[in-house]
Amino acid sequence: MDQTRKIEQITAINQKVSETKDHQLVVIARCNDNTVWMTRPDTFNPYWSQLPDIPQPELKGEPQ
Repeated sequence: MDQTRKIEQITAINQKVSETKDHQLVVIARCNDNTVWMTRPDTFNPYWSQLPDIPQPELKGEPQ
């Protein structure tokens, strides 16, 4: 079975940098293993970082 992480959905945002008139490209990707990653490819040292999982509601009666 292929364990390679692959992008299933991708989006790019041209985000305004606070306190300046500059903009910064942010790329967000959802992968086939249900993880979500982001990068800022225009920065000096671009790298991918995984976004944290979205919290799930606690089920009633589930021990804490």
